Amino acid sequence: MLHRTRAFRASLFASVGALLFAGVVAAGPLEDGVSAARTGDYKAAFRLLAPLAEKGQATAQYELGALYRDGLGVPRDYARAQHWFHRAADQGQPAAQYALGALHYSGLGAPLDYAAATAWFQKAAERGYADAQNALGLLYLTGVAGHKDPALAARWFAKAAAQQHAPAQYQLGQLYYRGLGLEKDDSEAVRWFRSAAYENFADAQAAMGTMYNLGKGVPQDYAEAEYWYRKAAEQGHAGAEFALGQLYENAATAQQDFAEAAKWYRKAAAQGHVAAQYSLGLILYSGLGGPPNYAEAKTWFQKAAAQDNADAQYALASLFYNGLGVTRDFAEAAKWYRRAAELGKPSAQSILASMYEKGLGVPRDEAEAIKLFRSAADLGHPDAQYAIGSHYYNGTGLPKDLAEAANWFRKAATQGHAEAQYWIGNMHYAGQGVATDWKQALAWFQKAAEQGEPNAQYALGGIYERGAALPPDDVQAYKWYGLAARYFGSSLAEMRLAAEAARDRVAARLTSEQRAAAELLLRNWKMR
Repeated sequence: MLHRTRAFRASLFASVGALLFAGVVAAGPLEDGVSAARTGDYKAAFRLLAPLAEKGQATAQYELGALYRDGLGVPRDYARAQHWFHRAADQGQPAAQYALGALHYSGLGAPLDYAAATAWFQKAAERGYADAQNALGLLYLTGVAGHKDPALAARWFAKAAAQQHAPAQYQLGQLYYRGLGLEKDDSEAVRWFRSAAYENFADAQAAMGTMYNLGKGVPQDYAEAEYWYRKAAEQGHAGAEFALGQLYENAATAQQDFAEAAKWYRKAAAQGHVAAQYSLGLILYSGLGGPPNYAEAKTWFQKAAAQDNADAQYALASLFYNGLGVTRDFAEAAKWYRRAAELGKPSAQSILASMYEKGLGVPRDEAEAIKLFRSAADLGHPDAQYAIGSHYYNGTGLPKDLAEAANWFRKAATQGHAEAQYWIGNMHYAGQGVATDWKQALAWFQKAAEQGEPNAQYALGGIYERGAALPPDDVQAYKWYGLAARYFGSSLAEMRLAAEAARDRVAARLTSEQRAAAELLLRNWKMR
């Protein structure tokens, strides 16, 4: 993952701080001042360094600026820091040039000025200062200073990387991995990631974990992936913590361990890692590794939802819709389904559409329902495709159009939607909107029936009983009527009674051997 602007700014100050009092100094007050600062005696450092800085000693000026910038032994004062950095930078002191560039970049103690930041980084970089070379690489990579040039970024990263600068090595690896500014080369990416990882750079360790996890540039090896993820996670790297959770949840390295997965998700989630927040909520919601904990699941879904994670918004809506861990609240459910729908989640669009159809938590609005169903259907959501087909079939909200109905039923049926499979089969059987084709009808009825769709099971029973499209077979007819009676359920009592009557009608014609065979088929049948 390449640094964004905020991360870039943080990396600048981390590098500047790490180089506080850097440089070779001669014995005397300057050396004593540096030594005092290194041992935490900042007041003594200030007392020794200030006179030297006033006399124009560049290293003392830089170090005095660092004391003011970091508030060490003196009140933090970015303007004074900028003053001393500038005096040292004008003398060619590269650490000061880099530090001055960082202040211009952040607008602390100096005007926010990307051009000035770039110019000072350039001066320090040309003197071989690795942090400045890396900073220039980041500027050209992100384009925040107005000039985006990945190839130029790669050249500066390479200069810093050659000096064992771990962040630059990591960035160079990223460019090779992404083929950005350089020809894509996973093996070269691994080489640079590994170099930075050996320097204990957490981002690079996490990247090594990913390369082993995916088998990119190295043979796929989940144990090695776990090793590198763990090294990064031990430094608090949220992405690595999340990745460890995924390894344990998906049983990539060892036996599946949801408790261990939840432990790592929790660590990453506590740092605001949105995918970890959602994944932790999902484990708690599903009761994986323990009983469901809807209340805590809601907490983590809310955190991820607040960061515009559509999956979490959908999950949170589902809690309110079903009253799990919360008081059932269709209005609150609709709010979160809408948030997810606006982010383009088709399942949220489809459910919200059905809520508009029924007036659940929102005013009944068929036009809005159709609009949402259409959006989800265009994104390939089978429930929405089936709904659009139903509206065309029935002429509700849309003009009655059997050909369009068949088109949408077929789209959903192809994705395994059982009710759509029944209806496209029924349309082929009756020649509605499509040519009569009993072979296709039978194929679609079979697919739907194997998923437990009772209308299709009842239809198959009739086909076998009457010998339509197939030779008559009362044993198969008994089986399918019996399954239809089982799956119609209490909400479709009339259809269940019809299926039971048909089953019993066929049973009256069966011999005892046929009845035993039919009952065995019925008992052994499993939904696919």
